Amino acid sequence: MSGISVIVPVYNAEQYLTNCIESILSQTFQDYELILIDDGSTDESGVICDEYARKNRQIKVIHQSNAGPSAARNRGLEESRGNYITFVDADDYVEMSYLEKLWQTLERYGADLVVGGMVVVREGKRSKRRKDMVAPELKMERMATREEAYRGMLEGKHALLFAWGKLYHRRLFQGLQYAEGEIYEDVKIICKLIERAERIVLTSYAGYFYIQRLGSITHEAMSHKHMILLENEKRLWTFMKDRYPKLESLAKRQYLNSCFFLIEKMASDPKFQGECRNLRKIILKNWKYLLFSTCVSWMERGGMICLLFGIPCYRETWKLFTKYFGYSEF
Repeated sequence: MSGISVIVPVYNAEQYLTNCIESILSQTFQDYELILIDDGSTDESGVICDEYARKNRQIKVIHQSNAGPSAARNRGLEESRGNYITFVDADDYVEMSYLEKLWQTLERYGADLVVGGMVVVREGKRSKRRKDMVAPELKMERMATREEAYRGMLEGKHALLFAWGKLYHRRLFQGLQYAEGEIYEDVKIICKLIERAERIVLTSYAGYFYIQRLGSITHEAMSHKHMILLENEKRLWTFMKDRYPKLESLAKRQYLNSCFFLIEKMASDPKFQGECRNLRKIILKNWKYLLFSTCVSWMERGGMICLLFGIPCYRETWKLFTKYFGYSEF
């Protein structure tokens, strides 16, 4: 049995896949297996996977009909043999010491979940490390309670909402699966994983390079399936209200940010004007929270003000607002 199973869902990623695989094969930590799940790719991704598998016995390739990243991750979990699990997206890559450092941290604390940071790369250009990905008090690494882990997630200081960027003990996934056929599927399972974890470590090490590209889910053409994001965030808000009341305000902010995000993506498309009006009602209904909560940023307050006079007006005023005051996507 391998120490770590590295699971990579692959779908039409031929432009990035070689870089991803090479970064994993270059790891200083060698007790791993690499599982490539070709999720019905229509480009040369499947061929690339097979070529690497022929040259390296640590690689296992599975070809399946397209069923989405959740189904690919679930298949990878079924096929994995490692005591520990990590996910890497096919268009991302990792530093050569990535597995080693996560493994060392896990061993040092006897943890069953290690959460690292990330470096954002936009359109092939490496950005500076995002300082806000790690809490100010976190110098290198520390044990965290579940509540502290959730706080870091809700404040955007740790990449907890994503499947990648972590090292999991495989027991955390026993009886669990990612929700197949959905997007934004990570939100639904992360709470279950955190609740099962007995020892959680947050580390400032950011050896995962996350590529933001126009072809990703968050940049693809909008459809009604994107509304599942709001359901997942509402579920997270309710969970925090019931289990971690001190974090309810942060969860509410994240829910409202999802409303802003969906309006921004849908506002220019006539097909989604009904959804946009409903989202606007939700945001304006919470105007007191948005104006007076210490959790809320001036960008979010500005977004609410731009919505006061309707969706058509919002499109124009938000453009002006972000042009003169800067812009950070919700």
